Amino acid sequence: MTLQMSEQAVHVPLGTEDTLEGVWAVPDGATTAVLLADGTQSSVESRPLRFLAKGLNETGLATLLLDLLTTDEAANVLIAAEMRLNIGLLVERFEAGTTWLKEHFKEDSLTVGYCTSSAASAAALLASVARPEEVRAVVSIEGRPDLVEPELKKVRAATLLVASGNVLAVLDANKTAHALLTCEKKLVVVSGTTQVLEDQVVLEKVGALIRDWFQHHLTASPAGAIEQGAGARGAATQASSPHG
Repeated sequence: MTLQMSEQAVHVPLGTEDTLEGVWAVPDGATTAVLLADGTQSSVESRPLRFLAKGLNETGLATLLLDLLTTDEAANVLIAAEMRLNIGLLVERFEAGTTWLKEHFKEDSLTVGYCTSSAASAAALLASVARPEEVRAVVSIEGRPDLVEPELKKVRAATLLVASGNVLAVLDANKTAHALLTCEKKLVVVSGTTQVLEDQVVLEKVGALIRDWFQHHLTASPAGAIEQGAGARGAATQASSPHG
C-alpha cells in the first residue's frame, strides 16, 4: 500500500523579519517529527539529508528539513563559515524549528528528534537539554558533540553517534562525547570511508540504523524509553560498523 504524504516549502520565523527555509513532509497518520539540519550546507539542498528524510517518511515519521542559516547569511561564504561554528546561534535555530513544529503539527504531545552533522550536532544536543519533554532522540553524523563537552552529562535524549573510523580526529571527538553522555547512547563506527554522508552505499546502511533509532525512541512511551535507556547504557560502549 502506498503511503500518502504531503510536502511543502516552509519558512520558519526567527522572531524578527528573518526566516529559515525548510521542507515539511507529513505522511498520513504521522504522530512524531524529525528535524534534519545539515551543519555544513543548505539542508533543503542536501542530497544525503533528503535521502534520509525520505526513508523516515516511508516509515511514517514527519520530517522538517531546515536550513540553519538565513538566505542572506548563507550568501556570504566567510560569514556563513563563522556562523556554522556559532553553537549558541545554532541552538536558537534548532529551538525555532522545534517551536514551529509544535505550532504546526496537530499532535498535542508531539515528540521530536534531531538529525544533524558537524558542529551543529553540539547545538542539537544543547537544544535537547532545553526541551527534554519534546526532544527525545538525537542523531549526530560525523558531528562534533565534544564542542559542548561540559554540558553532555545533562543530555537526556537518546543519542546515536555515527563517525567514520578513517577520520581519527572526528572519531576521537565522538568517543570522548560517548564516554561523557549519561543518557541512552550508541556509537557506530563506519569503516572503509571518510565521507559517511557522501558514500551512498554507507548512507543506505546508516539510514536504516537511523530510522530504527527514531522509530524506537520517538514512538515509545516516556516510561518505556527511560526503562530501555537504563538497560542500554552498558552495551552502548560497543561500536559497530555497517561494513562489518
